[in-house]
Amino acid sequence: MTVSTQVSRNEYTGNGATTQYDFTFRILDKSHLLVQTMDTSENIVTLTLGTDYTVTGVNRYNGGKVVLTSALPAGYKISIERSTPVTQEASIRNQGGFFPEIHEDALDKLTMLVQQAYGWWSGLSLRKPSWLANYYDALNNRIRNLRDPSQAQDAATKNYTDQKYESSISHSDTLFERTVRIPESRISTLPGVEIRKNKLIAFNDQGDPIVVLPESGSASDVLIQLASGSGLLYIGSTPTISTLQTIVPNIIGTRVQVKEFDYGYIVGGGTFIVQDAANFIADGGKVVTSGNSGLVFVRDEYYSSRIVRPEWYGCRGLGSSHPDTVPFAKMLSSLSDGDYVELRANAKYYNDFPANSQATNGWVITASNITMHGEDSTLSRATPLSASYSGFTTLKVTGNEFTLDGKLLITSDDPTNRPLYAYQSATKIDSREIFTSPLANTLSFWASGVDGLYIGSSVTLSNSVFPFFANNGCKNMKIFCTAKKSGQIYPQPTSASSDLALGSTFKLDACSDFIMDVIANDSAYAGIESESNNVNGSVTLVTNKAYHAGLHLWNRCKNITYKVSATDIVEGGGVITGYGCEACSGYVTAYNAQYIVAYIGNSATTPVISCDAKGSGFNVTDGVVFFATAANNAYIQHCNVDVTVVHADVFSIGTGRQSAVKFNGGQYCDIKVNAKDFDYIFSLGMGANNKFNVAYNKFNTAFSYSDQRSFDNEYKYTDPGGNVYHLQAKASSHEYRSDAVTNPVLGFKPLLRKQINSDGFVNANLPITTTSVGGFYYDPDTKYVRVNL
Repeated sequence: MTVSTQVSRNEYTGNGATTQYDFTFRILDKSHLLVQTMDTSENIVTLTLGTDYTVTGVNRYNGGKVVLTSALPAGYKISIERSTPVTQEASIRNQGGFFPEIHEDALDKLTMLVQQAYGWWSGLSLRKPSWLANYYDALNNRIRNLRDPSQAQDAATKNYTDQKYESSISHSDTLFERTVRIPESRISTLPGVEIRKNKLIAFNDQGDPIVVLPESGSASDVLIQLASGSGLLYIGSTPTISTLQTIVPNIIGTRVQVKEFDYGYIVGGGTFIVQDAANFIADGGKVVTSGNSGLVFVRDEYYSSRIVRPEWYGCRGLGSSHPDTVPFAKMLSSLSDGDYVELRANAKYYNDFPANSQATNGWVITASNITMHGEDSTLSRATPLSASYSGFTTLKVTGNEFTLDGKLLITSDDPTNRPLYAYQSATKIDSREIFTSPLANTLSFWASGVDGLYIGSSVTLSNSVFPFFANNGCKNMKIFCTAKKSGQIYPQPTSASSDLALGSTFKLDACSDFIMDVIANDSAYAGIESESNNVNGSVTLVTNKAYHAGLHLWNRCKNITYKVSATDIVEGGGVITGYGCEACSGYVTAYNAQYIVAYIGNSATTPVISCDAKGSGFNVTDGVVFFATAANNAYIQHCNVDVTVVHADVFSIGTGRQSAVKFNGGQYCDIKVNAKDFDYIFSLGMGANNKFNVAYNKFNTAFSYSDQRSFDNEYKYTDPGGNVYHLQAKASSHEYRSDAVTNPVLGFKPLLRKQINSDGFVNANLPITTTSVGGFYYDPDTKYVRVNL
């Protein structure tokens, strides 16, 4: 059989008598019909097969009849449409019989389903009449159950329109009740603004309105002037900056008082003076626009003294509860060269970094010759909430000649009072819970390329990975402040180049001509880290509680003098001088540390050279440390040390070879140590042409050694009795026994305690010459014991 018609639905109107209605299309089953009725109130009811109607003519080309159990009332409508189940029930098996009627019924059912879907789309859906049309045609049908509109181009419902209509009528009635009315049908309009301004309304002999001038000096004249655009000038006061901007001044020099920046702010008001707009740039703070485009209002305090206050731009200084991110940034960007920023006493200006970006939200000073002064004031910021939000800085300066003074704290919300951890580990390397640990790199104060930076002694920088950072060619710096609680990024970055991610309280990179007299507390790395290419500096540093060093100089720092006091250095010492440093010398005291000074070299072309140190250490694990990263004594050259050191293993390192001198690399160095209570006088590796002069509080010729080659060194040891012991070996020879397992000694046999002229010793039986390899002989000219190798 076929589906010979496109009709799949019939519709009729009841007359109160008819019960049978034709459907003119083929169906496969009596259940494949949807029969619905609609009453005169447009209520639609779906009828039930077997209860409300029966079906005849199933599977007939020309259709059949729907027989209602009761007649359809007059005016009611009935819809009969094919409703074929969306299934495929023809089962065709491999090598089974081919029955055309099965295939044809299956194809007929598919065609019926297509007609059914097409009927829904063409007859029920709201659609455009053509692809070319830009509208939908409802075909004169109503649309029900729409939501009220919310967007500008939404369709309006009847309910919404009725409400707006009723609201408009009510509003019109209210306005009409407040309108001046006349009994006549019409009245002339008032004159234009240019004619009627500052005049009184009157009526002529026709009853039409006119305007007249008030009598000069009358109450009416005064009231009109006060109500004019410049009326507040006559009063001398206005409540807020926004109302100030509406005033229309006419005379330069006129003054007006503003109560506060905005309603409820309390702060940000002040006296303004009218000035020529050509001479000032309006910024909404120190200079405010007026209703006269040719004139502006200038803060009297700024006009007379160049003082700028954050409150003028809308800052409230109330901390994180009312962030000042935008207005404080506006103030900084509006600064002119030479301005003086006065921070309010006890105010806390807070940057919440809403965009999580230093570039977008950072507070940056670019103008030059700026002073920022605090009075128990605080600058603070939010901590980054993701490791990707790196670089949050409380205050950054790029302009020259910048001064930071007064009592001021520059800090952050970075988590603090945390320990330090090993690389990518939960193992603590410093269990003291005194450090800062944000998720990303952060700074409190950052100077970039500043020529002429001054920070006063009452300024404190704290709670960042780097509380102080100067780089990019900063020069002519004078820093006298305190910095504390530097930190470690934690969890640490996972890139291949990552390290412990530790920050120093003060860090310098490529700076020159600086004076620093500072205090550094709770340093995750060093009190001062002079990272690279810093030259011509003077450092006075007091460091308390650091992980690695008081002062760390490395990577080509030159001509820096220092005076360092370092206390409680867990895994380092008072001063560390690293590769490429030249002429970096000074005095250091270390208390509770791993060592007093250390020299670390890694290049013969950029050696540590001519860097001298004097000082004293108490409770140090080792005294003086020299270390070359490879077997090349040229890595460290011509460095002289003169220190007094007293041993104690305060941090329970517990390693062997705790020595007054731990030397493994260097040449032409002069080491003088007055030592007490170490395990060894010397812990020796490689070295050449060095001089060692050690006084020790015990008689001890034993030393710790390694199998490195060491030659042409001179050792001088003074025992508690004042006896002096010397040894000087020939070139290119070991100076100590490399085959010794315990108690290695200088020379090829133990030294004897016999004093000759307090600067050498001999054995009475020693010859003055010898031909035996390994034999000792006495050199009467130098009064030294020599070894024939």
